[in-house]
This record gives sequence, structure tokens and C-alpha cells, in this order.
Amino acid sequence: AWAAGNYTVKPYLMRNGKAAVLPLTDSLARQDMLAVAAVDAGTRGRIRLAAALEQDVLEKLFRSEITESEDLNVSQEGQVNARRRRRLGALLLDDAPLSRPDGDACALALCAFIRDQGLRVLPWDEPARQWLARVRLLHQTWGDPWPDLSDTWLLDELENWLAPHLGTCTDLRQLSAARLADALRCLLPYPLLRRLEQLAPAQWQAPSGRSHPIVYDAEGGPFVAAKLQEFFGCEDTPHIADGRVPLTLHLLSPAGRPLQITRDLGHFWRNGYPQVRAEMRGRYPRHPWPDDPLAAQATARTNRQLARGK
Repeated sequence: AWAAGNYTVKPYLMRNGKAAVLPLTDSLARQDMLAVAAVDAGTRGRIRLAAALEQDVLEKLFRSEITESEDLNVSQEGQVNARRRRRLGALLLDDAPLSRPDGDACALALCAFIRDQGLRVLPWDEPARQWLARVRLLHQTWGDPWPDLSDTWLLDELENWLAPHLGTCTDLRQLSAARLADALRCLLPYPLLRRLEQLAPAQWQAPSGRSHPIVYDAEGGPFVAAKLQEFFGCEDTPHIADGRVPLTLHLLSPAGRPLQITRDLGHFWRNGYPQVRAEMRGRYPRHPWPDDPLAAQATARTNRQLARGK
């Protein structure tokens, strides 16, 4: 009840969406439903003529006008809440939870939620992030046939690439990183999947023979990090994408700390290495620091291990 003028009244919602009120002193104010015959004009008109109405009578009278819907919304945690609702115009007659909502409807609701919240709500792991960055690099380098998998495109096309992989998910937390990765891979036909491994590999083999991951989503382009000694004998900066994209090299100390970042390995050997050697050979005497790094064997081993042939 609420006050309006000198009356304490009970509000009612009419099927046309407008409000009407009845004084609490009126005996009909005890009824949940009314058949209203006359009401004053205005946004909250006073009911002048009405009669009590039972819901079963209402449903018989207006059976053909009652609508039923399955309404879905997604919580901030990404959980789909589904309810079955029956309405007569603006009047809500029934509102009950729906235990088994339609899978396609859930997928569309989750897509709308992701579009509103952003791709950050998806279960990204590092391999998926790197896979996406690899495809984007090739699109930037060549354009077609490599697709534009920008954030904007992925959000616009959620219903096409992600929805089919949501399955029976009623909670975004049920979407695993593995299933997300599968959905992304389906964006490339098989021939391009093979070319991706050739042109933008996930790993790069250093001259030492050890493999290291290539980080593709870094500012400034893809880079690889390895111990400086693993590049001995290598004068040219390694490239990917059929030689079109140089790798930025993070040259590390034996302890894994950065010593130099370069995209011109030859320049580093000529100009930067002598100072690095002078500073590091006393700090890491068990590791090789040759005068001529281009004539030395690339290695990740210590001097003792090299001497033993290990």
C-alpha cells in the first residue's frame, strides 16, 4: 500500500501496462485480481467500478490471448537462468524456473553475455592466446587467405564460431579451455592449419638444438628467449613466415636473466658481446665465453659438461 492524496491505497497493474489504485478501505482491496470496468483517467487512476476475479476464470476468458515464453538471462558469473512465464498483456500469471532450457537458446544467451562483457570472460589459456596471435600475425603479413580474427570480428561472429561448441552449457564456466581452442581451430581449414605450423610455429629450435616457445602476442612482434650461449655460431637473426618476420631475441644469462634484446644478432656479436663477455665471464665462470662467438659451438651446457662430451 502507498499514500496518494488523503487515501492509503493498494496499487494494481492492468493488462495494458497502466497502474490503477483502490482505497484500502474498499473491500475489494483484499483481492489479488479484479475485473475493472471503470477507472479514472491518469497514470494512476482510481478504480471506480470492479469485481473480484479468480485466476481460473481469467484463464478461461482470455485463453487465446495468454502467451507463454521461456525467458533466459545470464548472471554476472556467466550462469544462465531460465524461467517459463505466462502472461496476459502486462500481467505476469506464472513465473517458474525451467530446469532444462533449450540448448540453442542457452548458447545464444551466452553469446550475448560474452559480447556485452568482452572476450576476457572466455577461458583463455596461454596456448589459445598464442594460437590466435599466430593467425593474426599471418593475416597482418599476407591478408587472404588468413582470416581477420580481431577481437571485433570474434565478438561479431560469436553465434557462428563459438555457439556450436557450447553444447549443453548452461554456465560459461562449463566451457573448458580445450573446447575454446577447438572452436578457434575450426576457423581455419585443414590446409591452413598445416601452413600455420610451418609459417608461424609454436616453437623455435635454437642452434644449440633445444626448442624454445615463440611468444607472439608481445608488443613489438614475436620473440624467443634463450641463453646467449645457445646462439654461438649463428650470425643471422632467425626469421619466420617465409623469412618475412624477424624474431626478436632475448639473450639470457646462464641464470636466465636478460642480457640483451636484439633483432640484429650480427650487430650484437660485433658491438655488444665484448662488453657482455667482460662483465659475465667472472660472474659465470663455469660457462663458455669465447673470444669469437661465431666460431664457438652453440650450447646450453657448462664448460665441464662440454669437456666430458655430455
